[in-house]
Amino acid sequence: SSETLYGDGGNDVITGNGGNDQLYGGADNDRLSGGLGNDQLNGGRGNDMLLGGAGNDRLDGGAGADTLAGGAGNDTYYVDNAADKVIEAAGQGTDTIISNVSFDVNNPLPDNVENLILTGGATYIPNYGMYRARGIGNALDNTLTASVSFGVLEGKGGNDTFIGSNGRDDMTGGEGADTYRFFNTIKSVDEITAGAGDRIEITGYSPGDVSVERGDWVWGWDDSEDFPSEWSQPDSFWTNGQSVGLSMTQADGSGSVFLGVHDFFTASGGDALSMAGVYFDANNDGIFESQWSFQDIKTQLLTGTTAADTLYGFDASETLFGYGGNDVIIGGGGTDTLYGGAGNDVIQAGSRDYKYHSVPGDKTLLDGGTGNDVLYGSASDETYVFNAGYGQDTIVDYYSGDKDKIEAGFDPLSLIFERSQNNQNNMEMHIAGSTDTLTVKDWYKGNNNKVETIKARDGSALLDSQVNQLIQAMATFSKDNGSITWEQAIADRPDDVRTVIAAYWQPAA
Repeated sequence: SSETLYGDGGNDVITGNGGNDQLYGGADNDRLSGGLGNDQLNGGRGNDMLLGGAGNDRLDGGAGADTLAGGAGNDTYYVDNAADKVIEAAGQGTDTIISNVSFDVNNPLPDNVENLILTGGATYIPNYGMYRARGIGNALDNTLTASVSFGVLEGKGGNDTFIGSNGRDDMTGGEGADTYRFFNTIKSVDEITAGAGDRIEITGYSPGDVSVERGDWVWGWDDSEDFPSEWSQPDSFWTNGQSVGLSMTQADGSGSVFLGVHDFFTASGGDALSMAGVYFDANNDGIFESQWSFQDIKTQLLTGTTAADTLYGFDASETLFGYGGNDVIIGGGGTDTLYGGAGNDVIQAGSRDYKYHSVPGDKTLLDGGTGNDVLYGSASDETYVFNAGYGQDTIVDYYSGDKDKIEAGFDPLSLIFERSQNNQNNMEMHIAGSTDTLTVKDWYKGNNNKVETIKARDGSALLDSQVNQLIQAMATFSKDNGSITWEQAIADRPDDVRTVIAAYWQPAA
């Protein structure tokens, strides 16, 4: 029969029967054995040992450095710690790891595990000059899936299958005949490195909506499915130090139009052209402008729409607006200002590609706007803006040596800081009287991950070294005053709250 068994606070040993059991270890270092059947093993806190046994088991070690061994059957492993160890023997089924930590050159996909679903876990990649979630396969026929934007997937031996996310992904096959799959989400910024015998599969588009060309630093249409049906796809692009041209013919072959692009967008190391599209008149299929200037095209590329856009900055100082939709906005060199607008946006300071790094001394402002946004820092000095109604935003900044700050559009009295209850590595800044929350990912894992200064609306400043002291002072105040919550104290005893926070906030200069 099936059982559900729970451990207590000690080092428990829990063994299931022959049914489909559910075992929960709880705190401390537990040993869970599922036995026969399709079992679910949850280690909880501590450094646990989970043994699935025969059957299609689900193993989740929880917090701590866990050892997970599924045994025979098609097992699923949940990995949330770089120190987690997955053990599989050959011929024991088709197994899958779902991971929010990277599998990189020092820690590739374990032997005898076929599939990886990457849900997060930024790691520093030297060739890219930035932190990105990374998944490296093994010698088997792997299926590597990016469920997080900006994923980097790399095959090794075997005939691998790569599945991209809704954002920018880089995919590189190894030996074998590999397959790259996109499900109605392919972007002009997805990059693959394929070889002989490889296959690209795109679903959700008709054949006439897809154009495949070869070139050096020439980017195609962002939304080729919106290209008017009476025109064919662009026939060719080329770069050889001369003008780049775009040739189009009518679908029935009755005529042709040539649009010459006379301006290059120069970037570090050579010429680069990035073309988002040419707009047609809805009434007579005429061109709005016979020739776009450099600034005309650049303005189009830096400005979004009400839909989901992908915008890239150049090496100069620019302002990028996402407006509506769930946008991806990536800055370039220089002093950039990046606005997400409405929608759940992903905003990356620095460069659009590892070939064009941000450098210390650059300054970037990231303003996600309304919606639940993710803001990625870089080696430059970032300013993260968070105002009323901005939703639940997250800052990811793992760089050292820069001077970052949060500009909060609130008075210090309204700001509530706490160590995240959902992830003890994160720090959260809540706004009293609202659901708005700003999370700084991995704040407690090291000084590199912190934002150096938090500035309030009145100009006062809270240094990163004072944040945890303020959190402790808030807890002490609550305990000494009948367990009143800090938010209740803000409403009922604001003068007492001001006295507490005055010891930590520095007045405006």
